[in-house]
Amino acid sequence: PAPPITQKDKRLTSRLTFASSTCTGHCSDTEKDINEKPVMRNLLLIVWFVIMFSAAGFGDVVYLRRQKNSAVEFSCVSTNVNAKPFAFSLMRDLVKPEKVLYVHFGNSPSIFNEKDKNRFDVQVDSSHHQVTVNFSHLLGRHTDLYRCVFHYDLAKFEDYPGKLKFFLYVEDSTPFKGA
Repeated sequence: PAPPITQKDKRLTSRLTFASSTCTGHCSDTEKDINEKPVMRNLLLIVWFVIMFSAAGFGDVVYLRRQKNSAVEFSCVSTNVNAKPFAFSLMRDLVKPEKVLYVHFGNSPSIFNEKDKNRFDVQVDSSHHQVTVNFSHLLGRHTDLYRCVFHYDLAKFEDYPGKLKFFLYVEDSTPFKGA
């Protein structure tokens, strides 16, 4: 038999029903936007599911919401503090999986997307176990799940993840084309 439906289940169901219903009568502009633009509604639902799934299945995820042309700062801390890493990478994992930047400690960062060359500032602490990334002039295309990787030269080359992942959502005022 199915478990009983709780008040929380009813509230969640009513919210999901609202998001998927068509707007009739008096609706706010936000309700109209969500219901008249299925791409927007679907994107919001996908983002919600990704955040919930990531937080539940992949450890700690920090949600960062910023406006277009603003900046964000996040600190990456290695899960291995017993050895000193020689390098650090920042990766995108969800919307556009790719390596964003690489820093061999003591050198300038290598930024892999030419359009983002002047958007990053990277600070490394003296132990090399913590890296602070400043990401400026954000655009909607920067929305993604970011993760940190620390590179070690132990008995062999090994990678260790950062303790946190960062879901960055950049509100871009550019409307969806075709929606």
